[in-house]
Formats: sequence, structure tokens, C-alpha cells
Amino acid sequence: MRLILSERNLVGVLFVLVLITFALAHEDSKKMERVYTGVTSSTPSKYVWVAPLPDNKVQSTVIPEKLPSVSSE
Repeated sequence: MRLILSERNLVGVLFVLVLITFALAHEDSKKMERVYTGVTSSTPSKYVWVAPLPDNKVQSTVIPEKLPSVSSE
């Protein structure tokens, strides 16, 4: 008579359980990533939308290292 829970069958069952656990964890992590990156479904989100930054068209301002000295004579 064969044992149902032999060592070989137990390893197979544990392997399948680990695969199922990782598959479920991967799906949950994809859902969490969608929430954090702002990809939402058709329902409105409770998170505040932040406008994107403008393109790199920022004018640079030259700041002198030393202010010119004013002599009072």
C-alpha cells in the first residue's frame, strides 16, 4: 500500500503552494504599483493629482560671486 503523504508528494504539494503564493503576491504588487504610479481605473481617485513639471525651459539666472563695491568719497 502506498502512502499518500510520502516525502516526494509532500515536496510536490509544497512546490505548488509556493507557486500559488508567489503568483498571488505578484498580482497584489502590480495593483499596489498602479495605485502609487497614478494609473487609475475609470473611478475617481481619492489621491490628489499633481501637475507635471514644465519642460527644461527654465531660464538660468546669473548670480555674481561678489557684489560690486560702492565707494563713498
